[in-house]
Amino acid sequence: MTIGRPNLRALLALAALLAALTAPAALPAQTAPADSATATATPPPTPAAPADAATALPDYDAWTRVAERAEQALEAGRASVPALETLRSELVDWRAQFATARGANKVRINTLQTQLAALGPAPAEGQTEPAVITEQRNSMTAELEELQAPVRAAEVAYARANALIAEIDTIIRARQTDALLSLGPTPLNPALWTPAFDDLSLTFRLAWSGILASASTETQRAELRANLP
Repeated sequence: MTIGRPNLRALLALAALLAALTAPAALPAQTAPADSATATATPPPTPAAPADAATALPDYDAWTRVAERAEQALEAGRASVPALETLRSELVDWRAQFATARGANKVRINTLQTQLAALGPAPAEGQTEPAVITEQRNSMTAELEELQAPVRAAEVAYARANALIAEIDTIIRARQTDALLSLGPTPLNPALWTPAFDDLSLTFRLAWSGILASASTETQRAELRANLP
């Protein structure tokens, strides 16, 4: 059987149509798994870590310089009252920073102390305990000491600032008292009470002596009797 030219053309057209239909379907089948694998291999973006909310530690190097300057000024004793008041204000600001720093890590410190208390004390010499308990106690003790270190530093600095402020207050009060007393004698000064009492007693004695002297003559006694009611 001989195939005519029109039939051959029809067969070629049908073959081209089938190739066009099958080619696009194969392409997605090959690329789809690759896209899926890429999506699976790519991790989701990591959210940004929150900003550190911990309280910044005071600048202890700067504080040491301020404290030494204050101690030198107090030792010299030449600073004026306005200068001392300015220095006191600066020390008060530092003391406020240390007061805040003393409360750093408070929650975590309390938690660790509670956990250590729950574990109980370390075993006495010759006694043993489970290794996991020893490991937990050592780990928490090390963390507790690390958290308490800045708190102790703040407490020491707070005590130093507080002592300097108290010393400045004492000096200012003493100078104000001296300035008040230098204005002149005041009855509020106990040092003046004894001389004043002596002067008053002498005045009364002289007055009484004058009265006795006036009544010593007969004429004066007669006048006094005449003036009596």
